Amino acid sequence: MEWIKIVLICLTASECKSQTATCGTSEHTSLDALSMGVFLDFMQWPHGPNLTIQVIFDHFSNLMKKSQPLPRKLFLQLDNTARENKNGCVLSFLSLLVHKGIFEDVELGFLMVGHTHEEVEAMFGNFWQVVTEA
Repeated sequence: MEWIKIVLICLTASECKSQTATCGTSEHTSLDALSMGVFLDFMQWPHGPNLTIQVIFDHFSNLMKKSQPLPRKLFLQLDNTARENKNGCVLSFLSLLVHKGIFEDVELGFLMVGHTHEEVEAMFGNFWQVVTEA
């Protein structure tokens, strides 16, 4: 696998009207694979960069548990928010991934406001429909 693109979107507890924050990831690879994941935070981490870093870390930990090799290049697309994603903590974490040789290159992008056409947004819609019907 040459590269992987991760789109990470988090909804805060107030946006979800619940006691949890919910983060979703969609993963595209150079092998045309697509997978999605949901990460529920029951307020065990402070929100902001801590939550973003934890979700990224857990995503790659899950790949490694499945014995899937990590690619050489990471494309990461995050919400366009300074509080959670555009800060020194997240940038330092991504730099550490390159410094430790986990990835050769990390490219970071930010979603435009109103990014309702991402696969993760559709997944959230389906997820919350099931949750509210239960």
